[in-house]
Amino acid sequence: MITLSEIKPFDPNLNRIEISELYKWEPSRDTYSMVNASHMVQKIKDKTGMDQETVDLELAQRTVVLKWMVKSGIRQHREVAAMIRNYYNDPEATYNKARVELVE
Repeated sequence: MITLSEIKPFDPNLNRIEISELYKWEPSRDTYSMVNASHMVQKIKDKTGMDQETVDLELAQRTVVLKWMVKSGIRQHREVAAMIRNYYNDPEATYNKARVELVE
């Protein structure tokens, strides 16, 4: 079975690092289903004050940019770093460029 897991911070009370399964692949439907909520997403929401919908939108936009980078062959660390800088400097323009070029 294919799963996506998240490593949680070290818990000194338990003296271990916990791993939380977030998604699992259902091969009969070729889909992933959520098993647990992400600790990191909750941490982002707590630190930024974003609601779940805003976090989901941000993650979806970043996914589009990453897919566009793969399609465009952006793999060298300097190119990747430049794209990350572009996204942080102007997320809307970077996302829109990626979205348009990904469809072409």
